[in-house]
Amino acid sequence: EARRRPSALGGGLGPMKPDDCFVVVLVLGLVWGALISRLEERSSRELACALPGLLLVGLFGGLWHAPLSSACLYYLLQRLPARFAPLASIALAFGLQLVLRTMSTQLDALGNGLYLVLTLRHASLGFDRKDGTRAPASLGEHLAYCFSFYGLVTMPFLTFSEWAKAVESGGKLSSTRAALASVADAGLYACLFTLCKIVAPFGGVGSPQFAQDWPRTLPRLSYLFVATSAFRLRFYFAWKMTEAAGLLFGLPPNLASNMDAREIECATRARVRIRAWNKSVARWLYE
Repeated sequence: EARRRPSALGGGLGPMKPDDCFVVVLVLGLVWGALISRLEERSSRELACALPGLLLVGLFGGLWHAPLSSACLYYLLQRLPARFAPLASIALAFGLQLVLRTMSTQLDALGNGLYLVLTLRHASLGFDRKDGTRAPASLGEHLAYCFSFYGLVTMPFLTFSEWAKAVESGGKLSSTRAALASVADAGLYACLFTLCKIVAPFGGVGSPQFAQDWPRTLPRLSYLFVATSAFRLRFYFAWKMTEAAGLLFGLPPNLASNMDAREIECATRARVRIRAWNKSVARWLYE
């Protein structure tokens, strides 16, 4: 069987659980968002974007190749005709994903999420080149975008032009009050997530004992609804924490937000729910 590489975030205390790793990264994202908005020089903000992301990549041995592959993509896009740029970026980005999936040593949950976001950023750069939209002016700017700490693990996804505008703004649009509101929402979702896991653990679903404990259809469906709600609430918590970091970073609310819980939970049309879930990727695919 494929052996998963344990996260290095556990340090001397041993490997951390995936959920603990995510929480650590999300809290660090808040600190990062507050600090980067105080930097005055654009070059300093670019460096502050890239260094934590590169450090995070370095914590996973299977991702040491990522900066090199990203640099190769930059030079490839510089030399190819614009009409071939999307195909080249997709081939490189998803080709590396395929290689990772076939390796005997696979990434853990946090490393896998990190590389999925990096793959999306790489793929988007080819489409930017074809469409003639703003593109990185140097290798340093290219790497600063690809490995920007913001959203590297949990989204939201930003195109290069969206990211560059936030870096250039220098925190002028930073909103501490809105960020605190997002943190409060994240705390609520964390409490609901914990409650769902206590009241209706998902682990026993599908076992013969589960069918015996819940023989009637309506109670069984109610249990399943609460148990599966934990999955959504976990994402709600992560995206609200990342939204708070983005608001501190200087992103406008429409770009910092990656979900609309009300539409996801209450909408009657599947199309509305799809666009309300992971909004940044849905918006990029639609455009």
